[in-house]
Amino acid sequence: MSPEERFARALVELEYELDWTGLGELYCHEGGASFFAAEDVASLREAGLLFASDLGEALAPLPSGASLYVGAALFELAPALFESLVLGRRVHLVNLPGPESVEINRALAAVERSLATALPRVECGDLGDIPGLGRVNHLWMTSV
Repeated sequence: MSPEERFARALVELEYELDWTGLGELYCHEGGASFFAAEDVASLREAGLLFASDLGEALAPLPSGASLYVGAALFELAPALFESLVLGRRVHLVNLPGPESVEINRALAAVERSLATALPRVECGDLGDIPGLGRVNHLWMTSV
């Protein structure tokens, strides 16, 4: 399977694996069960793919390296998986501890087992405590 095919499969499996109802309730306390309707998930996917495409162009000239996503959650999954699976970069997703990070990590672990391919995980804690962080040449800050 090519890196692009592995990325596509990971993204599709992740979309099916995530508990969108539970995540919707975290994102919106009123009417949260319908917060991520099918068209919203599709919009999230399309936006993520556009970001991934732009990142591919921007990061391709760089030597191999690492990326740090601060405040990473649902909206950063497509570009982060693209970087990891297609560009072969080390990707560190950092967010606050809580049910959102737990659910994303649960879904990533399930997809990782299904594909037998290592995927990044959301890491919680101080940046100085993130194992293997080292130097990064791409920083993405969101929800900060």
